[in-house]
Amino acid sequence: MALHLEVHCGFGAGWGPIFIFEIPRRIPIGFCRVRVLDNWIDYSRFEIGLSEKRANWLIKFVENLQGDGWLTGVRQFQEFHGRLGFASQMLPWLKPLLGPGYAWLSAVAKATTLKVLELLAITCIFIKEKFSSGLRKLPCGCREEHIGEIFRTDTKCADGRVILGGWRTDFTPTSKGAPWFSLEIGVDEAPWLFRGPERSSSWASTSVEMLASVVALQVFDIGVDPARRTSHILHCGGGQITKLRNL
Repeated sequence: MALHLEVHCGFGAGWGPIFIFEIPRRIPIGFCRVRVLDNWIDYSRFEIGLSEKRANWLIKFVENLQGDGWLTGVRQFQEFHGRLGFASQMLPWLKPLLGPGYAWLSAVAKATTLKVLELLAITCIFIKEKFSSGLRKLPCGCREEHIGEIFRTDTKCADGRVILGGWRTDFTPTSKGAPWFSLEIGVDEAPWLFRGPERSSSWASTSVEMLASVVALQVFDIGVDPARRTSHILHCGGGQITKLRNL
């Protein structure tokens, strides 16, 4: 019995399959890995992603940006960002990281050399570290996973500090005895959350709430289960207890 394979990749993804062929169930060793345009298909491991050459090009671009003090020609950065856009067709985790680049490119002149924004620089570093750690390929056979509400968080924004807290809701029916965390962040740790001579943080309450959710995902190891093969797309719920802030 043969496997029916349709390959959609690169700029041809919007036009239908680039080519279609059948693969025997018992695949010869020399036919296990194929590079199509800038994408990589591994039949033996059932993986798909970017070719090593393309991933190294993206890593090198970010390294050059860092070496130049984050100064870049806007047209050159647009090329880099466009290739990330193509890569996101194979690597869904890239899609939410493209927003800062789209916003910046829409606001600057194309024929200029500028220093990229701090948020954009942090995003580029994150992408580079992910590619450097080997996250250029993903398993094909994993479905999206829905695991329901698993944590709740709350935050407090005060002058000179913000406090993040949360607990898991899927271990016990009440918060008593549940795993929890509490984290205080000052001006030195996150200066971008504070403004003015009083170091007010109330203006950044939405960002702080998002930060609390990100911390909860890390502290509670959400989606990390070495005993099984997990999906690269994870859906979970987290409650933000906004009303408690007014008590």
